[in-house]
Amino acid sequence: PVGALLPSDAKSTTLEVSVHSLDWLKSRYRVDACIADRCSASEPVDVVDAMLAAIGVTTAPNQSGGNFGLAIALSGDGKTLAVAAPAENSSFLGVRDPAEPGNGLALGSGAVHVLTREQGAWVPQAFLKASNTDADDRFGTSVSLSDNGMRLAVGASQEDSKGAAGDDSLSAAGAVYVFERTGSQWSQPVYIKAVNPAPAALDAFGFSVALSGDGETLAVGAPGQETQIVGTGAVYVYTLNGGQWLQQDFLQAFNAGSNDAFGSAVSLSGDGNQLAVGAPREDSIVAPNDEAGVDIGAVYVFTRSGAVWSHDAEYLKRGDSNNGQLGSAVALSRDGATLVAGAFGTLVGPVDAAGAAYVFVAVAGQWSLQAELFAFNPDDQDRFGLSVAISRDGNVVAVGAPQEASSARGVGGAADNQAPNSGAVYVFRRTGTQWPGTSYVKSATAAQQHLFGRAAALDEKGSTLVAGAPTENDGTVHSY
Repeated sequence: PVGALLPSDAKSTTLEVSVHSLDWLKSRYRVDACIADRCSASEPVDVVDAMLAAIGVTTAPNQSGGNFGLAIALSGDGKTLAVAAPAENSSFLGVRDPAEPGNGLALGSGAVHVLTREQGAWVPQAFLKASNTDADDRFGTSVSLSDNGMRLAVGASQEDSKGAAGDDSLSAAGAVYVFERTGSQWSQPVYIKAVNPAPAALDAFGFSVALSGDGETLAVGAPGQETQIVGTGAVYVYTLNGGQWLQQDFLQAFNAGSNDAFGSAVSLSGDGNQLAVGAPREDSIVAPNDEAGVDIGAVYVFTRSGAVWSHDAEYLKRGDSNNGQLGSAVALSRDGATLVAGAFGTLVGPVDAAGAAYVFVAVAGQWSLQAELFAFNPDDQDRFGLSVAISRDGNVVAVGAPQEASSARGVGGAADNQAPNSGAVYVFRRTGTQWPGTSYVKSATAAQQHLFGRAAALDEKGSTLVAGAPTENDGTVHSY
């Protein structure tokens, strides 16, 4: 049975399905018409021919492109979608009409498009720019939405100003902008710069951003920050207090090393009290300071009590010499007890950089590895794990492999190597403590060099999947 019984006078009905979860190749449907205890069944119908039409395909509403889909964020209810286009070229400021064409006067300044789900389609709501737009700022390097979709954080890791004056004296210091929505209207952005310690050139503040589910805690990664050592990286934590974003803490790895890129990825739990931070170029294999490998990667978890942040007892490693760059992407469930981390450089058997993702779980504050996730069809340089997403309930994980090479289209196709760098997304669903793969997801077009899966997002229960293909016609987002 699908959906509720229909009223006796109904002539038609529409039911939404989770496109990525449906076994299109095997599913067949019929309608049963019943009177009292007698039913008459229609002929069964297969639906595989409708699969590609069921996939939503969205481009930049104002056709401004700019790697539309390089970063994406989806609200918990699945009704608000933020799509970054960090290579967008217009010189506008602040909140704009979503259909306003770009003017091409600030190359690489960047933009973010906000869309809302209405009657099964994504409808443009706003076209967002920085409050101090400048060329090459890469506004939209990262994006994060609160669970209700009413607050949005946007990173611009290449923004050059020293502070609010916008003097452009610090190359790639970075900045973050926070927008709020009232009804359907978005406010002008709040402009946030690193303060303590002060911004410095090449900090890349805003390379990663994460809002808590309630939208009141903000974590900002600055993987180039070098207070201790060159490129060790840092994370700044802010809280909303009386309408003002105030810095609450400045976090670094307890075993900070040169060029670890700590802060390349960040994720917060729903209440903002757990923070996961990726350091994909950290070099230790087992012991925190053994420095025995190269770009092994690590994930660090911090916990807040009151206003005090402390490092969890352990940091998360795979424990081998595979230079997989663990922590290149991280995602926490709402309760902060399930964490998925990507390691796109992982060697899988003899296959170089096929990639992997790892699921860790916490019980009474102790973290352990629950599952190792791999592509169903691992191949050389697929980069599986370059993006990861987890449903808010923690039971569904999506892993992007943007350099996967199959020409299959849609869901559940047969893999080949006929479309280099077309990209794919793999979906896994937890059953007990096991994580079986459930879906092999491709774009509706699956042409070479589209990099589908470079970004991915899931809603509350993982029933909606959104994935970006930033080089498909200058950027496309596919919805399932």
